[in-house]
Amino acid sequence: MIVARLLHEDTLELTDRVAGCLVLLYAQPLSRITIITRDQIPRHDNGSLTLRFGTDPATIPEPLAGLIRNLLDTGRPYTGIGCPADTPWLFPGLNPGQPLSAARLGVRLAKVGIDRSAPRKRVHSMREAMRGAHASQDPDDRPKGAETARNTRNDFARTTSLEVVGGLARCFERA
Repeated sequence: MIVARLLHEDTLELTDRVAGCLVLLYAQPLSRITIITRDQIPRHDNGSLTLRFGTDPATIPEPLAGLIRNLLDTGRPYTGIGCPADTPWLFPGLNPGQPLSAARLGVRLAKVGIDRSAPRKRVHSMREAMRGAHASQDPDDRPKGAETARNTRNDFARTTSLEVVGGLARCFERA
């Protein structure tokens, strides 16, 4: 499983491990992953991390939280000419003051086996499941198409986080 590899294989670059997990576990597009800022990932007094994709924060479970803490603490292993040492971006690019581009991240993740359409496929399956769940409801009580489409990605990230925290993380522990 790719997620287990990303979480536990130290030979992969930390940036790719964290970005790949965010893509696969939270179904966020590369364009959204690359613009995550350090401010979107607060550290709490109990040591936990949350990540804000929309309005509601999603709790980041271990071992992914450990990888993100490591990335926040150590930063990137390379810099471009003129790049400041401090950057607001979780995934800074080589151009000064800019995040890593979605295209470049897509190339990097493809090398570890992640298809850049993975988030879109995951959200599509979520939408299908939601349609099935609402099929038995009164038509006036069903969410409208645009409302469902707009909220699906953020809801999916928050719901997925709760599932991972609630026990799905056991699937990714080393045997």
